[in-house]
Parts: sequence; structure tokens; C-alpha cells
Amino acid sequence: MSAEIDIKRVSPLDAVEPTSVDLVQIKPLATKLHWQASKYNLRTTAENGSYVLWNSYTGAICVIKPEQREGVQLLLKQGYTGEPKGVVKYLTDNGFLVPKGVNEFVNTWSIEGFYEEGTAPAELGWGTHERRLPKHAHVPIGGPGNQIFLAQPGIRTFVHSWVPDGGPIVGMVVRHAESFTISDYLTVWEDTNEGRRPTYRPTVHYAYMPCDNAILSLYELTMRNFQLQPKLRIMADEIASGIDELGVLLMGHGLNAWWTGSQLDIHEARRLVQGQNATTLQVAAAVLGGLVYIIDNPGRGILVPDQLPYKEILTVAGPYLGPCPSVQTDWTPLDSRSRLFAKWGAPSVDEADLWQFASFAVEP
Repeated sequence: MSAEIDIKRVSPLDAVEPTSVDLVQIKPLATKLHWQASKYNLRTTAENGSYVLWNSYTGAICVIKPEQREGVQLLLKQGYTGEPKGVVKYLTDNGFLVPKGVNEFVNTWSIEGFYEEGTAPAELGWGTHERRLPKHAHVPIGGPGNQIFLAQPGIRTFVHSWVPDGGPIVGMVVRHAESFTISDYLTVWEDTNEGRRPTYRPTVHYAYMPCDNAILSLYELTMRNFQLQPKLRIMADEIASGIDELGVLLMGHGLNAWWTGSQLDIHEARRLVQGQNATTLQVAAAVLGGLVYIIDNPGRGILVPDQLPYKEILTVAGPYLGPCPSVQTDWTPLDSRSRLFAKWGAPSVDEADLWQFASFAVEP
């Protein structure tokens, strides 16, 4: 019979003879990193169709078979999330794919400029046809009265829009001077006994959708309560493919909607100017056109883009803009509005409200 044990003082297990146990190292749960193309990647296509990669940082050179080229290009464009295996592991081991760092803002153009514009209030040229102000709207005191602003960041103000190649998009009402100058330039005024009043003015605003890495960076920026990430990276050589569709969508007329603008892809941008991407080249082309006009017309003073002779500007800028289509579309904002919870949510926008800003605003 075993002796009694005071369990208040001693554990019953203390009397048990210990046995040897083999220790097992438990593998930690793998973190699902998102891998993306390195900014040090350089690439070309050989005469036989092989895809040649060189990483100027690691010095690694990789030759991809022609039948694997499109798959690797897509991998470098979209990135990869998860544990690297197979060809992904080879690309990560040699530095062609690198993890997107936490607390990093990635973009195709000035990050500081995007941050300043994006965190500022959303600004719109406000049309005379609008019947009600949106939530958080403020009307500035003084000036021509052609603009409103919303007390919320432009990068958190979303609208439906459309581009020819991408189709329907969701863009951001990031502030830009054109929203003010275009609406002011197109205002029709009437002199009355009570004073001058506008009889026509369109609503004008940006609908900016940046690249996928920038969207991810904006999401992280929002989680950081709009404190800019400490690491900033502008993409250049690591861009595998893509197109910038930069234009204007004119809506509410007899042809419903009409888009005109520049469609510049990364390959043509590199062919035109080495070391640039489509975003920067579209901007630089317009700057070049403006500089040439300044040199030729030194006495004109300060002018906004709407006051410039567009044909002269495009003569200089046009060769750097890629295809510039001018196309009609039957798209309307009603095509993009969600009807998932129409039974319980706000009433759907009817045809009478088709061209109101509320029709374009993305519902919460």
C-alpha cells in the first residue's frame, strides 16, 4: 500500500519515476509572405524566344524556355503568396522575387506627391445639375464657387468609372488642379439684376486607380492611420507588363459617354525613353509640351492647361503618349452599382439620377 501524500505540499507525480523522452523540434507556422519582382531585375527576349533575366544586385542570370516565358512574366507581374516551391523557389533564391516588406509604400511615381494629394480632402468641380450635396461636403466661401470639397481623404473616396481597355473600374477622388480649372473654364455665366450667376457647369473629378502594389500600400497606409510608411520604393525595372490609361470620360450627352486619352504600356515607354515607366512618361510628355510652349511664347504669363493651344502641345507630347483612341461607350454608373443587398439597403438610383454624383459614388 502506497504511503499517503499531502497533495497540498507535494504533487503525486513527484513519486513517479521519470522516463526518458525524445525531444521533437516543432516547426514554426510558416508566414505567408507575398513575393514580388525585384527592382534590380533586367530582362530581354532572345532571338529563339527564350526569356533572359539578370539581377544586377545578386548577379544571377536565368534563361527561361520560350514555352515558360509567359508564365514567368505573369509571375513577376502579379507576384506570389505562400511558401516558394519549384520555379518560384529558384526565382526567390536568386533574388528575382523578393518579399514586399511591411511598412513599405510602393508606387510608379512620386510617393510623397501621391501621399500629399491622397490624404488631402477630396475635391470636385461641382455641376449646376447636381441636386444634393454628398455626405461631408463643404462649399468654400468666396471665389468662383465652382468647387466643393469633402471632409475625407481622396484615397478613401471611391467612385465608379470606365476605361477602354480595363472596362469598369473603381477609382479614387484624389484632388487635382484640373477638377477646378476645367469646371471653371466650362462654366457659362449669365448677368442678372442680382449679379452674375452660372447657368451651366459640369461636375469634374478624378477617378484614379493606381497599380496593384500601390493599392496594397494604400491599404497599409490606412491601417497606419495615414502615417506614411518609413520605406518608399518607386518601381522601374521590376515592372513586367501593364498599361496606363490616362484620359477623360465625357458623360451625359447624346452619345451617352465618350473616352479619349493616352494608352501607354510599359514596353513602349521603355522603347521611347530608357529607365522610365508609363506613368512617369505620360506626365513628362505633357511637361515637355508645356516647356516648349513657354520657350516659344515667353510673354504669355501664367496659364492653366485649359488655356493652352492643345494642338501645339500634342505636337510635342504626342510621340510619347502611345495610342490615343477616341471611343464611344454605352457604360453608365448604374451598370457598376452593386445590387447584392438592394432589398435591405438604400434604394437603387433611378434613371432620373443617372448623371448625379451620387450615382458614381461607391456605396459603403
